[in-house]
Amino acid sequence: MLKPVSDLALIYMEPKTDMETACQDSSHHGKGFSMHFHAGIHRVAINQRMIYPLLAMVREIYELKNAPAGGSGCKDCQILEKLLATIVDV
Repeated sequence: MLKPVSDLALIYMEPKTDMETACQDSSHHGKGFSMHFHAGIHRVAINQRMIYPLLAMVREIYELKNAPAGGSGCKDCQILEKLLATIVDV
């Protein structure tokens, strides 16, 4: 039986790029290198009043026949558009 959610966290991994880590013997081997990572953990406040409107938005997007238009000023959307343009031109 699942218990009610009491805490939330966003956990992500970042590569360690400092010189000390790069120089460690464990970072180098015969086939190249091994990248070390650091876990970033941030607590997230639970706001239950936000959940149902966000789930409704997810359902709306999920049920679309085509992907929604990109947001104006979104750099990732602009990069994707350029990438798709190069694929179509080929």
